[in-house]
Amino acid sequence: MKGCNKGRASKDMSARQGLRPIETDLRQAMQRLATGRTDEKLNERFGISYNSWRKIMAGQPVRISLAKRLAARISILENEGGQPSPALPPDGKQLSERPNHPSCMPVEKYQVSL
Repeated sequence: MKGCNKGRASKDMSARQGLRPIETDLRQAMQRLATGRTDEKLNERFGISYNSWRKIMAGQPVRISLAKRLAARISILENEGGQPSPALPPDGKQLSERPNHPSCMPVEKYQVSL
């Protein structure tokens, strides 16, 4: 089939759907901070699935909302020396529900450009 992208999003298609690849420095930080590569460990640490991890590590585009969420989580984890953050518990509580914790202060090391 001529012009078939075989299931992969083209650059033009990615832009229309609000997709973008994760920057190399953020991918390297994720590799450094990962506590495991199972669905459970990746979800606990970064809030992503193993499938998302594979796409990110392969440099494939992901939703912009996911890229922003990852940038925020990585910044918080690096601010705390790579230790699990009480501001990012597996119980799903948001940062806004924990206003007195030092992790709730914004850290702008990683920014997602659109």
